[in-house]
Amino acid sequence: MDSRYLTLAENLVSHSTNLDAGEKLLIHAFDVPDDMVLALVRAARNRSAIPFVQVQHARLDRECILDGKEIQFSSALGWELQRMKEMDAYIALRGSSNVFENSDLPAEDMKRAMKILKPVLDWRVQETKWCVLRWPTPSMAQQAKMSSEAFENFYFNACCMDYKRMTQGMAALEARMRNADRVRIIGPNTDLRFSLKGIDAVACGGTQVNAHTLTSLLTEFGERFSKAELEKCLESLTGETQMDKLGLENEVISCREFAEEILGFTD
Repeated sequence: MDSRYLTLAENLVSHSTNLDAGEKLLIHAFDVPDDMVLALVRAARNRSAIPFVQVQHARLDRECILDGKEIQFSSALGWELQRMKEMDAYIALRGSSNVFENSDLPAEDMKRAMKILKPVLDWRVQETKWCVLRWPTPSMAQQAKMSSEAFENFYFNACCMDYKRMTQGMAALEARMRNADRVRIIGPNTDLRFSLKGIDAVACGGTQVNAHTLTSLLTEFGERFSKAELEKCLESLTGETQMDKLGLENEVISCREFAEEILGFTD
C-alpha cells in the first residue's frame, strides 16, 4: 500500500474529524482506490471508532439520476437520512475519470435528485464531524495542465502536511484580515482588488484537510456577476459551464443567488 494513503488516512481521522472511541464513521468513496478505503477503515479502527463504507461510481450515479422518478429519490431519502443520523462523522473521497460525466444530464433530473435528497446533506453538515476531499485523477491533472504524476505528488504533499503546525500563523492572519481594508493580490495574469473593511475573518484549520482563513469579499466589480464571469468560476467549482443546466437563465446574477441557488450555500 502507498505510504501516502496511510498518512492521509491518519490526518483524516485525527486532525480532520478527531474520531473518538465508539464513534461511528461513514466513509463515502467515489471512484477511488480500494487501498485508500482500506487505509481509512484501519485508521478508524486504530482509534476504536466504528467504520462503515459506501462505494459509488460516477457512471452508475449518472444512470440512476437520468430520468429518475420522485419516488426513487424519496425512498432513498428515508434510509439515507436515517443512516446519516446514526453517524458521528463522515469522510468522503471523490474521484472522477471524467469531471464532465454529468454534463449531459437534463437540468430537471439533477435538480429533482438534489432537492429531494438535500435533508441528508443538511444533517451531515450541521450534525456530524465531516470532511470531503477530491481524489487526484488524470482528469484533475488535465484541468491543472499537469502530468498525472506531478499532480498526484502536488496533491499528497498538500494533504499530508501537519496542519496543526499552521494554527499560530492562521491566528495572526485572522487578526491581520480583521483590521485590513484594501487588499490587492498580484500574480501572473492576476490583479485582484477587494475590500475587507467591516467584514469578519475566521481561521479554519481544525475540521478539514486544509488551512485557510475565511471571509466574504466585496470586489471591485460590485456584488453581481455576468454569465461569462460565472462560467470561468464554475468550471473549477463544479466541472460544469453550461448555465442553463444549472438553472441560471438571467444574464446577471447576484452573489447571494449564486451562493444559494448554484452552490447550495446559506447564511
